[in-house]
Parts: sequence; C-alpha cells; structure tokens
Amino acid sequence: MKRMVKKLAMAVVSAMLLTCSISTVMTPQTVLADDTEDAILAQITNFERSKADGIYTLNSYANNLILVNKLDAVTAQQVLDIASDAVTKITDGKVSSESELETLISNAEAQMDALVKNVAVATSGFISLTDTFETKTVRAGETITLTLPVVSYAKVSLFDIVVTPQISNLVAEWPFEPSTGEAATIAAMPPYDNTVDLDSVRQDISFTFKVRSDVYTGYYPLKFNYTYNRNGNVEEGTFTAYIKTIGGEEAGKLDATSSTAIISQPRIIVTGFTTTPDYINAGDTFTVNINIQNTSKTETIRNVLFDLQAVVESTTNSTTSSVAVFLPTSGASSIYYDKIGPGETIAISMEMNAKNDLTEKPYVLSVNVKYDTENATNLTDTANISIPVHQEARCENSSFEISPEAIEVGEQSNVMFSVYNTGKTTLNNTWVKFKADSISGGDTYLGNLAPGATGSVDAMITGAAATMDDGTVTVEISYEDDAGNVSTIERTMNLMVSEVYIDDYNWSEGDMGEEVVEEESGSGAGRIGLIIAALVIVALIVVLIIFKKRKAKKQALKEAQEADELVNDLVADEEKNKEE
Repeated sequence: MKRMVKKLAMAVVSAMLLTCSISTVMTPQTVLADDTEDAILAQITNFERSKADGIYTLNSYANNLILVNKLDAVTAQQVLDIASDAVTKITDGKVSSESELETLISNAEAQMDALVKNVAVATSGFISLTDTFETKTVRAGETITLTLPVVSYAKVSLFDIVVTPQISNLVAEWPFEPSTGEAATIAAMPPYDNTVDLDSVRQDISFTFKVRSDVYTGYYPLKFNYTYNRNGNVEEGTFTAYIKTIGGEEAGKLDATSSTAIISQPRIIVTGFTTTPDYINAGDTFTVNINIQNTSKTETIRNVLFDLQAVVESTTNSTTSSVAVFLPTSGASSIYYDKIGPGETIAISMEMNAKNDLTEKPYVLSVNVKYDTENATNLTDTANISIPVHQEARCENSSFEISPEAIEVGEQSNVMFSVYNTGKTTLNNTWVKFKADSISGGDTYLGNLAPGATGSVDAMITGAAATMDDGTVTVEISYEDDAGNVSTIERTMNLMVSEVYIDDYNWSEGDMGEEVVEEESGSGAGRIGLIIAALVIVALIVVLIIFKKRKAKKQALKEAQEADELVNDLVADEEKNKEE
C-alpha cells in the first residue's frame, strides 16, 4: 500500500510538471522525470545565469565606488558589506524571479551610493593639477595670465566642470586685486586611464589677474574651488596652486607657514593586483602581488615605506575585541624601497594568512605609503584593494534507506536519505544522481542549500538489467560554489536486480495441468502452490526409486541364498557317492 501511495504521488507530480509552469512547480525536493529533466535544467540555468550576472554587477559596482571615490578602509568595508549582503540573498535563494532580482540589485546600489555620498568625498574630489605645473614668479603691479593644467582621476567621465578662485580681500591671503565673476568652465573630462599619458588628456584653464601693489614677497597658496557632475550627482572639491611674488622695496615677507609646499606632491597609486592562489578560502595562506606606480613625470620619490594593513573585525573571543582579517606570515607588514623613478611601476608581494572563521565576502586591504621627495619629507598616500575570501563547501549525508533491497527487472525500489550542508557557504544547484548499469532514474534536484540546511531525497529507482556484480550503485552528490565551479562527492549503496522468473516445466495434460495453468496466471499464491506441487512430484519419484532399489536388493539376496542351498546339496551328494 505504501508503494502504491508513492507511485500515485509521482504520477501527480509528473502531471503538474507537464501541465503547469515549471518555475511555479519546482521545489527543492522534486524528483525529476527523465522526459522533463532537460526542460527544467534549461529553465534553472537561465535564471541562475541572471543571478550570476547580478552578483558580478554588485561586486563590480562596489569596487568601482571604492576606486573612484578613494574611500578609506572603514567606508570601503561598509560598501563591500552592502554588496555582500545582497549577494548572500541571491545565493541563498531569497529571490525567485527576475523582477525581484532587479529590485534587490537596484536597492543595494542605492544604499552604496547613499553611503558614499555621506562621506567627505567632496573635500578632495577628483580634479587636480598635473605635476608639470610650474610655479610662476610675478611682481607687484603686473597683470598676468595664470594657466592651470588640470586632469581628472575619476574612473568615470565628469561633466559641467566649473572652477573658481577663493578670492580674499586680505593681502596676506590673496596676492591679486579682488574681483568678481572670475570662473573657468570645462564641458567634460574623460575617465582616468593609467595607460594614457596625463599630458595628452589634460585640460588647461586660464585666469587673468593683476598683482596687488602692496603684495608681500614669498609663496602664496592659491586655492580654487570646483564643481562637476558625476553619475548625475553634483560634487565639489578644491585644489591648490602656488605662485611666487616679489613685492616692492618696502614690502613685507609672507609668513613662512604659507610656503611649506612649493612643488605639487607626486601621487602613488595602485594600478592592479593579483593573488596566488586566485581562489582564497578562509584559513588559506596566500600571496598578494600589488603593482605600484609613481604617477609623477618629473619627481623621484625616495625612502618609500609600504605598510599593508587589513581591515579589523570584532571577534567573539572575550580576551580579544578585534583582529585583522589578514595577517602577514612573517610577522612584518612593511616593505621598503629605496626609490621609485618618475612614471616607474614596481611590484610588491607579501604572504598573508586569512582567518579561518571569516564570512564569505570581499575584505579591504589598505596599502599605506610614506615617502620623501627632494623638497619634502614624510609625505603619505593610501590605496585600498578588496580581496574576496571564500568558505570551503562541505557536504555530508545520512544512511540510505532502501526498500526493497532486491528487485527484478522492471520493478522499482524506494531510496530515501538526507543531504546536510555542514559548511559555512551555500551549496548552489545541488543534484543527486544514481549510477549503475543495472538501474535507471531517481535523479533528484535539491536546489540551493544554505549553511546548516538539510535536503531530503525520496527517489524511485527502476531495475533496468540484471546485476552482474555485487550490486553496488554509485550515488553522486554535486553542487556549485558562487563562482559556478562544480564539486562532486560519491557515495555507494547496494541494490540487487535479478531477471524476471519464468517457469518452463512441462506439465502433463489433465485436471492437474489445468489447475496449474490457472495458478500461474494468478497472484504470488498460485506460484507458491506450483512450487509445492513440483516438490511433491519430485518426492514421489525419489520414493519410487528407493523402493525399486530395495526390491532389487531383496531379490538378489534371495537368489544368493538359493544358490548357497544348491551348492550345499551338490556337496552333500558328492560326499555320499564317495562313501558308497
């Protein structure tokens, strides 16, 4: 009765799959019919491809925000966490349609934009003077045209750039005659490309000023405000240029604190990085290889000290409140270079270990730089990179419940067991398949199994051919990680399949033969009766043979006794004749 109920349930599921939309019927525990598996797999693959594209979009968007906005390590980690939370919802099956996926991605991008907008990006911006700008020398009373070569370090195009000087009425703060309406505009600036010479993409803006007659002698810092449109948002920033002034004979000198930086500071940037191995699991030791470039065309930097610091996360250990997610295996996080020439790119490497209890997501590694130039010491710069960390997938299963453990060709056996996700990462597109020459069917799709989740397998396997070995059936459990890499584990169980029994005994004609034919066409009880009748006949034949053997033995004994009597009579007659 139990098997009849299961067969009826399978028939209902098959009918639903054939008559309804696959996407509405599919469940993690659905046992797939052979004729619908390809169609269902195609449907799953299309949606999984969309989810994979969504994951790539979220990670790219987060990394782009970090690079473009030059975020500090804390803010960069917050951006990555927003993207990681959205990715987790996708991989854990929290979205079931294309529209839900698009909404999730849109909301995550909006959260990242809001976070970045709230940080002080506007105080630094992306527009700067090129390091080819030369400090101009002017005298009191002169009218000059000040040309400023500017470039953009943003990874996207900037539009509607407006630059205005910070004019002051104080001679100690502004060397030119105060005026209004001074502004320079640039329609657009292309994205920054480190492979392109900055001088080839720079844009020059000019201002005409008249030097004050009472100007001080010294170096004036000239501050310029600018605004621009980036990704539909208006942002602002400042940059500083310097000018050397020579006052009249009675002019005072500008305070020395105003002339601490005469030459623009060279920029040190990260142009790219790789890790060995490419795929890093929590607990792994890996090497990070970082390419560093001195973007200055004229300035050599010296005494360069790199300090690699990973983001710090809180722990559950009561004795330690926080710890870095990556730690150098050597114990030292610093790398020293004597000098880096103008435009030169170097590569630095460090072996590090990832904590074994990290959540699967990208983590920020800050590259802090301290260096000297010919005219300044202890200059600093910082760049951030994000390193994805994965958790190794682990999967276990319960013991197999097989009913029955032996079947004939064409019959079915029910196999039930559970699949456990014992790791800390989601098992995507989990499949269970049964493989042996003697069976067919039973393939089961479990879907995505979250960490700690259990998938139940309730499969019906059909005998396809008689077992020619010890009855071993291979059970394959396969799943994908977030990158689409497929892993497979194999288990074995035993199921014997035999040929269908056919009775070829020739019965004699008569009533018994007719009864036997009726029993053969009946149920299993008729077959048992047939076997009993055959055993009775065999027993009768054996008894007959024994009886015949015993009768022959008695006859032989009787004949031997008669022969002995005849011999005795002959001997007696012979002795009697001798006496006479």
